[in-house]
Amino acid sequence: MFPQDNATLEDILSAGENALVLLYNGSSREGLDELRYRLFCSKVAIGTTFVQIHTLPPTSAAARFHSMRVYLQVQEWMGLKVAMDPTDYGWKLEHGILVPVTTYLPAAPADVLN
Repeated sequence: MFPQDNATLEDILSAGENALVLLYNGSSREGLDELRYRLFCSKVAIGTTFVQIHTLPPTSAAARFHSMRVYLQVQEWMGLKVAMDPTDYGWKLEHGILVPVTTYLPAAPADVLN
């Protein structure tokens, strides 16, 4: 289902998450958040130093917007004739410039941030 010009948002998000799980050698039965937690626990159990965050897969919330941006880019490469609004596909306008949306979740729970 991916890429195509009539994919639903659900199709885009599912294909993106499945692709990322496979890239990180996860199981097809596993979601990104479960895989991230499993890999984190594994690294903590065998590690002697702190876990390098960049070695973990992204959260499902971050992968959501990445998948949307990838879909938009592939559609443009394929020469899709219908104009697609980037702000509907993981981008936002800040001061007249498109910037990627990284996640819809806060960096940490509110009580931790305070």
